[in-house]
Amino acid sequence: MTHHHLGPGEVLEIGEQAGPMLIDARGTPEEPAVIRPVVDRAALRGEGTVLVLRNPRHVEVRDLDISATDAGEGVLVWVTETGCRGVRLHGLSVHGARNGIAVGSEVPGGIRNVEISHCLVTGCLLQGILTYGPDAPDHGLADVRVHHCQVEGTRGDPTLTDHHSGSGIVLGSVLGGEVADCLARGNGAGCRASEGPEGIFLHDCTHVAIRRCVASDNRTGGPADGGGLGIDLRCADCLIEDCTATGNDGAGILLWNLPGLRSGRAEVRGNHLADNARRTRWHGEITVAPSIGEVVVRGNRLHPAPGQEGIVAGRGMSGLSVVDNLISEQPSDAVYHVRMHAHP
Repeated sequence: MTHHHLGPGEVLEIGEQAGPMLIDARGTPEEPAVIRPVVDRAALRGEGTVLVLRNPRHVEVRDLDISATDAGEGVLVWVTETGCRGVRLHGLSVHGARNGIAVGSEVPGGIRNVEISHCLVTGCLLQGILTYGPDAPDHGLADVRVHHCQVEGTRGDPTLTDHHSGSGIVLGSVLGGEVADCLARGNGAGCRASEGPEGIFLHDCTHVAIRRCVASDNRTGGPADGGGLGIDLRCADCLIEDCTATGNDGAGILLWNLPGLRSGRAEVRGNHLADNARRTRWHGEITVAPSIGEVVVRGNRLHPAPGQEGIVAGRGMSGLSVVDNLISEQPSDAVYHVRMHAHP
């Protein structure tokens, strides 16, 4: 792995068929460091992690085709100290990595102002696009935006049975941000775990939204999930709006938490969900766990398959508001209550 140091305004131009790189970039808002091809696009390849940005400040990476293996990440933004900021990843293509694009902070408040845009991630093992850090409310990341990205064919690891794998886009440990105008399709078939995967989901997030995204034909090889979109553990004040989820193995939208964990308001509005819960059939088009504090389900169009429910909630759910939804083109705010696992 070659090691490069970049200061304000410095440019690292990549030629064809370059190998793995470790970058220490210290740009400024006015003069970011830039990593780009010599012309048009360039390829980076490696057996382990291919491109590492270590504790970056104000750096742009764009227009690279990255090929990796299950042994490492395609792109890793690696944060071990506070004060990191201003990372822009644009126009990247990543294929075959363990995680395609991963932004991780080992410390609360490690990095802010992260943008991942117009990226294509295919054929990865664990997750396509991923952020991670400490459990909420000690968020490791702030002000994160993922937009106009496409993730397909994330496989899932069948040997990893105690933790989810195979999701398309996962935002974790984020304070403030959104996933917008993204597509997650055909992910997750190899997962055998008792949880996950999902096309696009949030966990340990506060004030984060999923908007105008499409999640279709996502799968699971195990007993749970395989759904389209989700708000998961320890989230607060999060939103899913104006999205489409079709043909997924699990719920079109899953709102999930566990008893005793941090929880807050979640809202689901203006979405179109159809023909989901194809494999994990205890789900509905929308499934709500009773351990979420407050949930608003408003103005959604739901088309469940014959014999399936539109909205399913766990018994004991007391903070659910269901308003102005259409189920099979008929006005309906009906909720089917069931007992859910891991809930008394």
